[in-house]
Amino acid sequence: MNLLRYVRVALFIGLIGVVAGCRKEYAPGYNEAGYKSEEDESDYVWDNTDETLVTLAGYSASIDGEGAGFAGGEVWITSAGNYRITGSLGNGRIVVNSNDDGVVRLILDGADITCSNSSAIFIKNAQKAVIILEEGSENSLTDGSSYNFDDVTDKEPAATIYSKTYLGIAGTGSLSVTGRYLDGIVGKDGLVIKSGTISVGAVDDGIRGNDLLLVHKGDITIQSGGKALKSDAFVMIEDGTIQITSDDDAIHSDSKIEIDGGEIQIASGDDAVHADSMLTVNGGDINITRCYEGLESISVNVNGGTLHLVSSDDGLNAADGSGGGMPGMPGMPPGGGYSSGSCNLKITGGYIWVNASGDGIDINGSVQMTGGTLIVDGPTSNNNGALDYDGTCKVTGGTIVGIGSSGMAQAPGTGSTVYSVIINFSTQQAAGTIVAITNSSGDVVFCAKNSKKFQSVVYCSPSLVKGTYDVYLGGSSTGTLADGVYSGGSYTPGTKYKSFTVSGILTQVR
Repeated sequence: MNLLRYVRVALFIGLIGVVAGCRKEYAPGYNEAGYKSEEDESDYVWDNTDETLVTLAGYSASIDGEGAGFAGGEVWITSAGNYRITGSLGNGRIVVNSNDDGVVRLILDGADITCSNSSAIFIKNAQKAVIILEEGSENSLTDGSSYNFDDVTDKEPAATIYSKTYLGIAGTGSLSVTGRYLDGIVGKDGLVIKSGTISVGAVDDGIRGNDLLLVHKGDITIQSGGKALKSDAFVMIEDGTIQITSDDDAIHSDSKIEIDGGEIQIASGDDAVHADSMLTVNGGDINITRCYEGLESISVNVNGGTLHLVSSDDGLNAADGSGGGMPGMPGMPPGGGYSSGSCNLKITGGYIWVNASGDGIDINGSVQMTGGTLIVDGPTSNNNGALDYDGTCKVTGGTIVGIGSSGMAQAPGTGSTVYSVIINFSTQQAAGTIVAITNSSGDVVFCAKNSKKFQSVVYCSPSLVKGTYDVYLGGSSTGTLADGVYSGGSYTPGTKYKSFTVSGILTQVR
């Protein structure tokens, strides 16, 4: 059995090692700060013939091996090594306090730990610590609703799992974490989740890696009264399935966030994804069903992936907190004398659908789009617009559909190379009204059915070329309706609204 377990672990780690070996270089500062050097695939490989067995039994524990002891309801681990923890502890905790060079591995194998006045696991000192979720095991950790702090000055520990050193979590088992005092899982010197099925419910933040929070993979569910995934420096999500319900920001960094893949479900009471300086989406399937603002940072970059977003205020927000001013006339860049911000939105690929009660995109600066698709089911009130930017909006590739109110409606700027049209209707159209644009041959180049009332439509696409077009309201389509836009099928015209001619990059229809 021991040999089989060792082989199983080695093969598992070998597979994730192959994936990690193909990993690209990430956001600026990732290597400079030394984060990458903290993570080593050998951390997750061990000989299970060299394990200390910790068996929890109610309010006591037995130790079979070296490096650990039990006293006063606490298991103390004082040496680097491998510690397999099994059984139930009714009111106690695991404390790691090792001065050794080497990794402390806590192998949770059916462990159930509850502590009434502190963390369930407190990693006070170690060169490096790793928690392994044994295959097929179910593990549960619960902290107290009030704490007797080990360090009264710094109020530490203060989470169900609290590590003052680098912490990695891996394995194929499951872990349920209940944070009754503040946070669920905290790594003060970097936190890496490589795999595992992890469920966190916390009064405040769910999972926090102060210097770094890196999710390689895993099945993660978080319900938090504060932020769900948080770092003071850098959050990176490579892959995995993540489901978040949070009262505050769902994913938050005081610096940078990068999302490269995974399936992410978010219902947030504040921002869905917020980075103070830079937010980059390279891939993944992100579904935001509730939030105040969707993606927010000084610099927002979308290079790939699929994003569906419902917001009670702005959808994509590039802002630095410096405020803004009134834009120019509908369909035009800001008026003379206006000083635009230095924030920016860059879209090079991907698919973005925004259903916003506020601005669909609110950019205190400029927009640059070279590819991808942006569809905005925008606001109904005239103090917001489907597209709102202060500087320039240059589109050289990709498609934009913006449907919403007309009071502050804007279109891409004349510096673009892709043609645009902005149609401002004389009266507000009812929700569910089809709007279509046909060319001189009668072919449909655009057909949409908005979910809300609207008075403005912006369409920017390579399908729009120089020539004469007709705008229709009503009618019917046999095409496939996805995110308010029809594809394929045939269109039976409704009432012709107006005709227009595309002769320049931006055409305005009133």
